[in-house]
Amino acid sequence: MNIWSLQKEPKLKSLLIILQEYLGREAFVIDMDTPVSWEAIYIRDPHDEDLCAYLYTYGEGIERYGLHLEYPKNSENYSYDVFESLTAKRVAEMLAVHFDVYRIGYFPQSSGFR
Repeated sequence: MNIWSLQKEPKLKSLLIILQEYLGREAFVIDMDTPVSWEAIYIRDPHDEDLCAYLYTYGEGIERYGLHLEYPKNSENYSYDVFESLTAKRVAEMLAVHFDVYRIGYFPQSSGFR
């Protein structure tokens, strides 16, 4: 999927490209079926669609993102964790754990990627 063709805010599209580079193109799939704001998107584990993350930029500062880590709905105690004001690098690190990504790429040290 061409991320730049998504009807989403450019800041969010940039984050998705960073995540693909850092985690790998196979680490997650973009959920195009769940309706959300143009400043938000769901991504899902490619092996368990109930394991997902909600990424958003609304209400966040410059170079900051919000993240909800959602756990499988078929568990007895459905839950999710909410994080705000995260850097792109921290989002990538948290998603690597959430989606069990063992091999991660190099994370650029330039501005916007801290």
